[in-house]
Amino acid sequence: MVTECSHFSFRFDDPGKGERKRVTRHKQQVILTVALVAMTRITLFSQSASPRDLLARFWELDGRGAQLFPERGRNVSEFFVASRAPRHNGITIIRDLVVGPPAFMRTGFQFYVEYTELGRIDLSKMRLSSSPQMMVRKRFEIVDLRAESGSPEPDWRINGVIPEPHVTVETAIRYIDGIRRKATDDFSRDRATKLITALERMR
Repeated sequence: MVTECSHFSFRFDDPGKGERKRVTRHKQQVILTVALVAMTRITLFSQSASPRDLLARFWELDGRGAQLFPERGRNVSEFFVASRAPRHNGITIIRDLVVGPPAFMRTGFQFYVEYTELGRIDLSKMRLSSSPQMMVRKRFEIVDLRAESGSPEPDWRINGVIPEPHVTVETAIRYIDGIRRKATDDFSRDRATKLITALERMR
């Protein structure tokens, strides 16, 4: 008798007349339990993040303000080879971001990320510089660090330094509004209000 379960096949011999059963029901249950555990591990591995998923997830979190509101979300440094995020003085406003198909490299994969740049905020001056809304294309490399981390499975990371925050208009407005609420003088509040007004025109 052959019992099939996904990619596994288990054969249980039917006992002959006068023979002692070689496989008891208990043993069959143990074998099936082991098979189910193995299939679960295979399913989890097949659903682990691919290099493209990793890159897309970073840009999704960054667009929502993961670098601007680190206390609310995931530390984006986990996505990168570099463990420390550099200090940025600006915020890039984008929309319509697309992660392209992979290109194989000796050390991993290469991707191009394309988005429409709407403008950039200089945080030191609280000033918005509008862009001509042109498509920007940037290259990223995803490398496997399993040799360094000792992981038995691929440990994909984005090579290079963490870019300055690239966020949506709504995320930028939320962030500048938080600065305005914390301002202790009228001048700073007025600058933040004017900046929010300029951002609202980008909606």
